[in-house]
Amino acid sequence: MNRMSPCPLLPVIRFCLGVLPGFCATAGAAIIHVDLTATPLEIPNSLDGLYLNFVTGASSTAPVPPTGWDFNPYNRGDRLAFFSPDFPAGQGMLASGTTALALLGGETIGNTSLYQSGQVLGTPFHSSGVRFTGLRFLNEATGQINYGWAQLASTGGGTAAGFPAALLGYAYDDTGASLTAGQVPEPHSTWMLAIPGLALLFRRKGRPA
Repeated sequence: MNRMSPCPLLPVIRFCLGVLPGFCATAGAAIIHVDLTATPLEIPNSLDGLYLNFVTGASSTAPVPPTGWDFNPYNRGDRLAFFSPDFPAGQGMLASGTTALALLGGETIGNTSLYQSGQVLGTPFHSSGVRFTGLRFLNEATGQINYGWAQLASTGGGTAAGFPAALLGYAYDDTGASLTAGQVPEPHSTWMLAIPGLALLFRRKGRPA
């Protein structure tokens, strides 16, 4: 009876099962990212503006917002502003006082930052540019507070400061952990691509000289 030779992939599989899962689980897999750069969501130059639920992706420009909305850029009379739910407590825009902070990317959005619920001024977004804004919101799917960012393109022209404006994308960490402005999930496909090469290496090492 012929005995089956050990599978050359076993060392690799054991390595991946024993070591990689812990690494991969913390390498950005918890970050949910929605890229809208190809089809930006216009922020209407109106009192209603744009309502968005980060978790479901539901949006509305009508007076009736989607259930569980988290983010609402709108026209506060003659300028871009933001509104955040103030119930349950703990939600709000990353702000200095009552003014939303404009982030260029890489800044931490987490539990050590200051947030403002309700109406928040959008003064830093009243000139032309692409910037991030940070927020914390209730994730209705998990029942916990999450941290996230939204990327906006705004202008200094139009009939109100900051308009025309559009949402280019957003992201959040669904574990409740901090993230940085502009952070997106890290690709894990490189580990899968490395497996054939590692298997070949193990095979070569196992051959007699």
